[in-house]
Amino acid sequence: MTFLPLSFIFKIKTMEETSNFLTQEEISQLKEIREEQHALVQDLGQLEYNRSLIDSRMSTLRSTVVDAQTRQEAFVQSLTEKYGDIVINVEDGSFRYRV
Repeated sequence: MTFLPLSFIFKIKTMEETSNFLTQEEISQLKEIREEQHALVQDLGQLEYNRSLIDSRMSTLRSTVVDAQTRQEAFVQSLTEKYGDIVINVEDGSFRYRV
C-alpha cells in the first residue's frame, strides 16, 4: 500500500477549503466577453480569407493587363511595319502619317 505524503494531503484540503466562486453576473460577463472574442476572431479569419481571394484576383488581373499591353504593342508594331509611322483614330479606323 502506498501512502501519499502528508504535505500533498494538506494541499488538497487547503485548495478544497478555499474554493471561491464568481457571481452569476461575473460568469455571464466572462462568457459574453469570450463569445465576443470568438466572433471577432472568426470575422478576422473571414477577412483574411477574403483578402487572400482579392490578392489572388489582383495578381490574375495584373497578369492579364500585362498580356493585353503586350498584344497591343505587338499589333501596333505589325501596323507600323505595314503602313509606316502612323497615328490611328481607333473610333473609325482612319490614320494619318506622322510628320
